[in-house]
Amino acid sequence: MLSKQRGTILIIGPAMSGRTTAMYAVAEYAASLLGENYDVTSIEEKVERELPFATQIQLNPSGGLTMPVAFEAVMQHRPKVLLLSDMTDPKVARRAVWAGMEGQIIITCMNAMTTQYAIISLCQTPIERYAVASSLMGVINMRLVGGAECDEYVLSDGDETAEAIEAEEPNRYPLAEVFLMTESLERTISREQGYDVIASEIGESIHITFAKAAERLLSRRLISPDDIDAALR
Repeated sequence: MLSKQRGTILIIGPAMSGRTTAMYAVAEYAASLLGENYDVTSIEEKVERELPFATQIQLNPSGGLTMPVAFEAVMQHRPKVLLLSDMTDPKVARRAVWAGMEGQIIITCMNAMTTQYAIISLCQTPIERYAVASSLMGVINMRLVGGAECDEYVLSDGDETAEAIEAEEPNRYPLAEVFLMTESLERTISREQGYDVIASEIGESIHITFAKAAERLLSRRLISPDDIDAALR
C-alpha cells in the first residue's frame, strides 16, 4: 500500500471499530519504512496515544485551534506523513487529497461502513475525480470482533506487513478488510463513470476481505462465525 510512498490512505469503519489504532499502526509502519529523515505529524481531535516518532497536535476548537487552522499551519512545513483524525471539512479534504497526489502520505479516518461508500463519498465532493483517483492508495475497513483476550493482531496486505495493531478493548480482536487502488479503477474514476460502475469494480478489487482476514482467528478458535456476523451487521 505504501509502495509509491505518496498518496492517501483511508481508515474507515463505524465508531469504536479500531480506526485510530489502525491509523497509528500504519503511521508507525510508514515511519519505519521512510526512516528518520522524514517528518511525521498528526492533527487529532484527541491524542489517544503518544507516538515517539511524530509531532502530535490536539485540536482545541474552543480556543480557536480547529482542523482547518491546524491543517493550514502544518502544511506550511509539508511533513512527509500527515495523520488526520478526519477530513470532514471540505477545504481540508481537497487540500489533503491534492497533497497526497503531490508527494505526501496522508493517513486519515472516515466514518463509513464500506469501501464503496467511502470512495464514492470522496467522488461526490468538490474534489476533482482525477485527483481522488491518483491520490488514493487504499482503504482499510476496521471492525472489532468479540472473542478471547488478545494483545495484538498483525495486519498484512500480502506485499507488506504493518506493525501489530493492538486491541483497544479486552477480549476484542481487530479485523481489517483491505482495498488497494488499481490502475483500472483509477481510469474508471477519472473518466467519471457512474457510481454503480465504480462500486462494482471496487467490490471486485478488495485485496483482503473480512472473510479472509477472519480465517486466522477462526482457525485458532479465538472467535466464532457468530462474532463475525455481529461485527459486520
